Amino acid sequence: MRLSPQWGSLTEPANGRRSCRRPETTGRVGPRAREAPRILALDEPLGALDALTRIEMQRLVEQVWLANGFTAILVTHDVTEAVTLGDRIVVIDHGAIAADILVGLTRPRLRGSAEFAGVEAKILGRLLAATD
Repeated sequence: MRLSPQWGSLTEPANGRRSCRRPETTGRVGPRAREAPRILALDEPLGALDALTRIEMQRLVEQVWLANGFTAILVTHDVTEAVTLGDRIVVIDHGAIAADILVGLTRPRLRGSAEFAGVEAKILGRLLAATD
């Protein structure tokens, strides 16, 4: 079953689940297959993981980002995760930017350090002030 030229086709793998693959993810060799992504959008990608696996995956995301140098946009409700992975944290409240905070910490980020806790406190202070 064909969806559209830009989305490729629906496939029925052996496990019975359907998946939709864009042409550039099907293994074909062409200009897009050789290029690394310039922007990677992640919407709560680690939200369902247990705490230790989440930390490991945050390290992996950081390593891949450092190795490839792309722009990553990460949506998260976890302040610690935002400070761990972000260089810039934008807080959105009711569809408007409520805060735009630059994170000036060196990598790798040291959880539990005074500097890390200071950035977390700044963000949490803004979030909690918005609820008052």
